[in-house]
Amino acid sequence: MSLQSGAGNTAESLHLVLPADDHGSSIPWVVAIGSSVLLLVLFLQAAKNIPASLEQQANVELNSARMAASYPDVKVTATGRDLYLSGRVHVDQSTEPLHTQLAQIEGVNRVYQPALAVFDPGLQQQAQAQSFQDALALINISTVGFQPGSVRFTTQSELALTQLLQLLKQYPDSRIRIEGHTDNTGADTVNVRVSRERASAVASYFMSRGVAASQLAVTGYGSTRPIADNSTEAGRSSNRRIEVNPVN
Repeated sequence: MSLQSGAGNTAESLHLVLPADDHGSSIPWVVAIGSSVLLLVLFLQAAKNIPASLEQQANVELNSARMAASYPDVKVTATGRDLYLSGRVHVDQSTEPLHTQLAQIEGVNRVYQPALAVFDPGLQQQAQAQSFQDALALINISTVGFQPGSVRFTTQSELALTQLLQLLKQYPDSRIRIEGHTDNTGADTVNVRVSRERASAVASYFMSRGVAASQLAVTGYGSTRPIADNSTEAGRSSNRRIEVNPVN
């Protein structure tokens, strides 16, 4: 800005001379802000893709022939640059080789296993067997009976048979021994045959409804294992029975 006065004029005039307006001065700022926003978007997108990329690479390693055979029940997920293992491993199995392999993936920070369970097959089988035995004990097998002189079930047998059928299907690795018993009326050879036929009728009931034959064992004891006095009708009625026991 400059001041100019008109020479020889009685009244001096003050003129302001302004610099030309630079309309293009805001463009660099716009470009800079736009570039910054673009870089931020690209950075966030890249950061977002990091977990997916690491998780994909980790799963490739986990599903390799060697790792898949050693850790078939392990899964891996990524959060940021950290990998997290879940699933289960055998009680005697070390996860150090798996940690070492995954930690070598470029970009991985740490490998954690807070949700990785350790299981003992022996203890698991024992717990399952005990659970099956506890459930079996709640079924009133004594209600399973037969019509006189036949292997046809009485109507009172249906509830116990249905409950036992459901239990066998719930525990497909379980096994039971179905034992037939009679009173001491009649010849021993006949009693053994009848007791075995009735035990077999129970097994056939289950197999016809989808239970594997490998889960069932059948034995007929005749009158050799009484639980009551055969000299009374009530005692003989108790001795004519089916028993079901777990097989280890």
